[in-house]
Parts: sequence; C-alpha cells; structure tokens
Amino acid sequence: MRCLYAEQFSAACGAQHCYPARLTLFSTRLPDIMARLLFKLAQVPDDEAAEIRALLHEHHIQFYETDAGFFRVGLDAIWLADGTQEERARELIKEYQTERVIRQQQNYAQLVEAGQVPSVWQLFCARPIRFIASALAIIFVVGLTLIPFVMLLKI
Repeated sequence: MRCLYAEQFSAACGAQHCYPARLTLFSTRLPDIMARLLFKLAQVPDDEAAEIRALLHEHHIQFYETDAGFFRVGLDAIWLADGTQEERARELIKEYQTERVIRQQQNYAQLVEAGQVPSVWQLFCARPIRFIASALAIIFVVGLTLIPFVMLLKI
C-alpha cells in the first residue's frame, strides 16, 4: 500500500511506504506537512480572535479556521496549514496573550478606580429577583448534594 503523498511522507517518517500505524505509534514527531491545531476559539472574545488573525496575517503565517457547525459538534479553531511555522506562531501568540493580560488588568484597574465595577450590593439592587433566584438555586443544589451525607450521619 503506497501513500497518496509518498514523497512527502517518506521524508517525514523515513520509509518508502507509510502505514498509519507507523506514523502514529513509532513516529516521535508529526510530519511538518500535516495541519496543526494552533488556537481554540471556543469562548474567546471576538476582539481577541480578530487580533490573533491580524497578528498571523501580519507575520505571513498561513492558517485556516474551522467552526463547530450547526450542531456544535466540531471545533472552533485556528489551524496552521503546515507545521513548519508552528514554533514561530506559538511564540507570537504567547507574546500577544501576555500583552493582552497586562492590558486587560490595566483596564480593570481603571474601571475600579473610576467606580464603574459594580459591587455585590449594586448587583442586588439592579436585579433583586434574579439575585435571589440565583441564591436559592445555589442553596437548593448544595442541599441536594449534601442530603446523602446527612442521611449517612443519621444512621
């Protein structure tokens, strides 16, 4: 059985014929021609995802995106087209994320100084019914969780 891309795989795994078992079990490193998962986009803010896309474009790193699909079974992610630029892309994203953390912490500190971050009392005053319903739901779930242990103590 000969691989579809025999020339590329033979360089990657050192054989004339590539079998899937040989690639996955005996190879210590994935071939550079395979797509690599770079960044998962699940629950990532839109501005952060856009900034990462712009960063990759700016540094001429080839990538593509996948979405989870209609039933959300897939994976929202940014993938590298090949593994040759993986280290560089990961370093860029790591640097970007450290800068973003610092920037977000500064923004939060400014909001706290300006008094724009709501306290627990302000949250209660803004939506008292929602606050009380949430507190009752938490008490109910904790109660259901502890009932078996309380019953064991009575025995």
